[in-house]
Amino acid sequence: MLFRSGYEVAVKVLVEAKVKNMALPVEEAPRQRPSNVINLMDALRKSLGADTHSGKKPPKSEREAPRKGIGLVKGQAKPGTKLKSA
Repeated sequence: MLFRSGYEVAVKVLVEAKVKNMALPVEEAPRQRPSNVINLMDALRKSLGADTHSGKKPPKSEREAPRKGIGLVKGQAKPGTKLKSA
């Protein structure tokens, strides 16, 4: 079984047509397949629904109050403890 290149066959057909002064064979243009590409921003807006606002931050009165409690900042040392030296 031999490998046949479609390109090679097409070139041979064109050369033979030119040599014999025949009309050149015309291939059909490939049909366009229907596109299923969607706009992601439109899909996102649609999924969010009508309750979207203009993208501005809410006023301070509507924001959640800062939580009080344990933070990541260390407090001051207790009065009876000694600091280790290096």
